[in-house]
Amino acid sequence: MEDIIKRTNARLEHVRKKKEEKLEEQTWKKHAHRYQPVTMTEMLAFTGICVLRSFFTDLTLKQIYDAKLGPPAFKATMGAGRYGTLLRYITFDDVTSREERRKGDKFCLIRDVFERFDAGLRVHFSPSECITIDESLLRFRGRCPFRMYLPSKPGRYGLLFRTAADANHRYLWKAWPYSGRPAAPELSPPGVQLDGMTETVRYLVQEVMGTGRNITLDRLYTSVPLAEELQGQRLTVVGTLNKNRKLLPAKLTDVRGRQPGSSLFCFRNGVTLVSHCPKPRKLVLALSTQHDAALVDVKTKKPEVILYYNATKGGVDVVDSMLETCMGKPTLKRWPTAVWFFMLSIAQVNGFTILQFNRGEDVNRREMRLALAEQLMAPRLQERVASPVGLNADTLAALATVTGKSAARPRPVTHSEQAARGRCVTCLKEISGGRGSGHRTAKEKMPKYPPCSMCQEFVCTVHSTKVRVCNECKSDE
Repeated sequence: MEDIIKRTNARLEHVRKKKEEKLEEQTWKKHAHRYQPVTMTEMLAFTGICVLRSFFTDLTLKQIYDAKLGPPAFKATMGAGRYGTLLRYITFDDVTSREERRKGDKFCLIRDVFERFDAGLRVHFSPSECITIDESLLRFRGRCPFRMYLPSKPGRYGLLFRTAADANHRYLWKAWPYSGRPAAPELSPPGVQLDGMTETVRYLVQEVMGTGRNITLDRLYTSVPLAEELQGQRLTVVGTLNKNRKLLPAKLTDVRGRQPGSSLFCFRNGVTLVSHCPKPRKLVLALSTQHDAALVDVKTKKPEVILYYNATKGGVDVVDSMLETCMGKPTLKRWPTAVWFFMLSIAQVNGFTILQFNRGEDVNRREMRLALAEQLMAPRLQERVASPVGLNADTLAALATVTGKSAARPRPVTHSEQAARGRCVTCLKEISGGRGSGHRTAKEKMPKYPPCSMCQEFVCTVHSTKVRVCNECKSDE
C-alpha cells in the first residue's frame, strides 16, 4: 500500500502542475483540493468505498453521492470529486520507467503489486487434497492491448487469468495473468510468458509438487504426457480430454457402434483412460492417475473417474461467481484499476473462507464485507469529525448520521485568513453565463469579502449568515 500511495502522489503532483497552468486561478482554487497528496488513511478509506460500492450496483456514482437519496457513508468518508480523481489517477508502478518495461511486459502497469498480492494468497492458507485449474475472465470492455473474447464466460470480453482454486473450499490459491506476446520477448522477466498449457500447469502447481495432492484439469490442459510428468512429482491428475490429443487409442475415440451408457477403459503405466458414451453419437473422454480400476456407478452408469471430475471441476467457477458479486459493476476505463478491483474481490472471498475456518462456524458473507468496509473507512471518518474545516453542510450531516457524533465546531478564522478577501463564489456563478466586456466589467465591479469559516470559499453578506456568539460561549472557547 505504501508503494501505491507513493506512486499515486507522484502522478497527482504531475497532474496538479498541468491543471494549475491550464485553469484560471479562481477555477483552480475551487478544484485544487481534489489533487492533494493522498495519505494512508485516505487510501484505506478509498479502498473501503470500493468494497462498499459493490452493494449498490444499480446506482450511478452521481446517485450514490446524492445528498438526499444516496447512502450517507460515501459522502461522509470522501467527496465524489476526490473519489473520482483517485479512481482515475491511482498508479501502481513507476511511470518514469514504464515505457522501457512495457516492451517486455504489457502487464507491467500493475505486475509488481499483483505478484506480491498473489504470493500472499499462499501464505495464510493450505489447500485441501484437490486443486482445480481453470480460466477466469475479468470483465472489462475498455481499451487493453491483451483483452480477450471468451463467449463461454460471463461478460465475454475481458482480461484472462489462469487460476488455481481449492476444489473443496472457496479459495483462489494462485493466479497468472495472460498479457499476450510482448514487443520484445527477450526483455520479459521470468514468469511473464508461459509457452503452452503444460508450462502453465507446471507454474500453477509448483508449490504443491511432492505433496500427493490431486489436480483437476479442464480439457484445455489435460494430456497424457503432462499426467505422466506430474505423476513423477507425486501429483495425481483427473481431467477431461479432447479426442485429438496424442497417445489416445483409436478405439476410445471411435463413436461408431457405441451404446448409450457404455464405457471403455484403457490402462498404461499408471494412467487410466476412459471413454464414456452418455447419449448416441457423443463421447466423453477422461484421464486419471488417481483411479486404477474400471469402476462404474450402477445407478448413473457413469465411470468413477467422471463422477470425481464432476465433483471437483467447479472449484474455479464457484470462486468466479463470488468474485462477480464482490466486484459489483463499477464503471472503469483503465484496465489496471479493473485488476485492482479484481484483487479486492479475491481478498474478500479468500478472507471470508479463512474467517470461517478460524471461527469454526458459518459466517454471513455480506455482513463480513460490510464490516471490512466499515473498518477501512473508520479512521478517515474520525479524522473528518475531529477536523471538519472545508466540509459543507451536507457532508457534516452525513458525518453525524454515520458516526453518531456531531463534527467539532470550526476553528476561529485567524487574522491572516480574515485579511484575505475575494469575490463571492455564488455571485460569480450567477454571472458566469455572461460574455464580452459587460461580463468582465460586472466581475471587476464586484466587491471582495472574507472567506467562509467552514469551507474557506469567499462569500458575500447576501449569501452568508453571520453567527452570533454570546459572551459566555466565547469565554468557554
